[in-house]
Amino acid sequence: MHDTMQTSNAMVADLVRAFFGVEPATMASLAHGDTVVRTRYEPEDGPTTEPLDGVEVLLRRAVALCWKLRDHHGAVMLVTERQAAAAGWPCAALANRCVLFAWTLSLTMRVDPASPLLLEPDERAGDAMVPLIRFGDGLPALGELLIPYYSRPSVDHDARERAADARQHAPVITGLRIAAVQELFTRWFSIDANADAANLACNVFGLRMTGPDARAVHACIWIVTATLELGADMKAEAVRAVRLRTEYDAWLAGDPGATAANLAVLLGLAISNGGGHLPRLLPPADGYAAATDEACRLARHRREREGGGGEVGRVEILELEDIAARGYVHVGRIAASRVAWRQVRGDA
Repeated sequence: MHDTMQTSNAMVADLVRAFFGVEPATMASLAHGDTVVRTRYEPEDGPTTEPLDGVEVLLRRAVALCWKLRDHHGAVMLVTERQAAAAGWPCAALANRCVLFAWTLSLTMRVDPASPLLLEPDERAGDAMVPLIRFGDGLPALGELLIPYYSRPSVDHDARERAADARQHAPVITGLRIAAVQELFTRWFSIDANADAANLACNVFGLRMTGPDARAVHACIWIVTATLELGADMKAEAVRAVRLRTEYDAWLAGDPGATAANLAVLLGLAISNGGGHLPRLLPPADGYAAATDEACRLARHRREREGGGGEVGRVEILELEDIAARGYVHVGRIAASRVAWRQVRGDA
């Protein structure tokens, strides 16, 4: 058991380094003093050393910043190291990834058609971003922060007029460069959104996006929305272990590449951890995907030959879910059912 724990922790640490460009201790420091994280520890315990606590706080800050950006109609700017430190972040690498997640998530929540520009860092003009990304120790739990996201409040018919007025009186910004989101994705997460998201049907705006930056925005939105689903499934089903995905896994599940899928797995682990349930992380394995693919292929042929209704169909899907839940789908029977039916229908 000790070896499994060490392997899981080592994989989490490696993912933190790969996706966020910081050491696990730096990621954990993001949660130091956070009131929600402190409730998990005894009073005499020191600051957390768990990087997943830091990932969870980063996610909570991203969602909180998303709500701030709904009423922010000027440009959104990445920050320098000095600005990140002034806002209480351990480094600009974490602050800027938070800004990117928040900015893309806010695009799905806007009531007016225009979106704020995402700009490269600037020492002078970027000072306006410092108040936006500064958060205290009393940040609410993620579930509380997400209530507006899931409730989807009714349309505010005056919002467009207020947004237009705010833009009209916004200060003019000159001499600054719009951030290349695709370049950020490649540099920060090793995700080539132009390739990995090319065949991913857009589930937010109702159309396929074109151009590398648009695809990168789409991929980021997919990561955030998939993260929320994965974290909820892990906790609801008390999933004991989560397996990282291979490229073939991602293809079978309709995900935009293994790198994006595994980033979502890491973020989902942090959400589940914040909810009081921490599954172990397992390395990727080719055999589970192949077994599921073969089982679904045979099931599809049987359905075409004999029909798929009644008791036979119910037994069939339970068998597929069982194969998937043992290691391929990685996150419980809800996700297993989704992927199994995708294969039986022949979507992949």
